[in-house]
Amino acid sequence: MHRLSEEVAQDCDKARMAVAGFLNASRKEEIIFTRNTTEGINLVANCLDLRGNDVVLVSDKEHNSNLLPWQVLVKKHGGVLKVIPSRIVDPGLRTIV
Repeated sequence: MHRLSEEVAQDCDKARMAVAGFLNASRKEEIIFTRNTTEGINLVANCLDLRGNDVVLVSDKEHNSNLLPWQVLVKKHGGVLKVIPSRIVDPGLRTIV
């Protein structure tokens, strides 16, 4: 392995150990780095073994990068996608709208 590649691999391993400690993970191998949140959400959605009775909950405020992977997953594997309406607190009225 090239020297710089080895250094990067060691630095990534150290970062995984630090994050694993912070999150109280059992092993550093439980920590996966992705390029961005969209990639991470897609990775999680595509790794789930969703079945016909499973329910995926999302809010009505989701960005497409979080909503679309779940829609595709439910369409492909079955299950139910439920959109939970959010409530907005109006600080002037101190009520939930």
